[in-house]
Amino acid sequence: MSLMEIIAQNLVHFHLWTSIQTFPKSSAKGTPHGVVRGVPPKKLSETTSISSTGETESSTTDKPDGDTSEEWVLPLSISDKLTVENIEQIFESIRSVGSYRPKRIIAGLLDDDGSVVYYFIHDGLVKPRS
Repeated sequence: MSLMEIIAQNLVHFHLWTSIQTFPKSSAKGTPHGVVRGVPPKKLSETTSISSTGETESSTTDKPDGDTSEEWVLPLSISDKLTVENIEQIFESIRSVGSYRPKRIIAGLLDDDGSVVYYFIHDGLVKPRS
């Protein structure tokens, strides 16, 4: 099973995402392992964390329940290395498969023990919340 498939299954079965679509490296050129697009059960924000138990915890949500938007997930191995240039290429490759450039993507890092950790990667600088 590929890294992209493992991340997609983790999103579906552990985090309850819907409308999952996978774009392999061949169609998402510039990505190390392809990209995954899907809809989380709740809106993710910078104050949202996905706990190790699989529950999505958020201190605030800007949208009412049920009104979520799609997110892009970049599958990565814990040993993968990214540079600023790589990240720029990844955002551009998402534009080529998704017809728009997202403001952020989520890096899904798979460790050797099978655990997956998710981090936001923003397009450009983002002012920290106070």
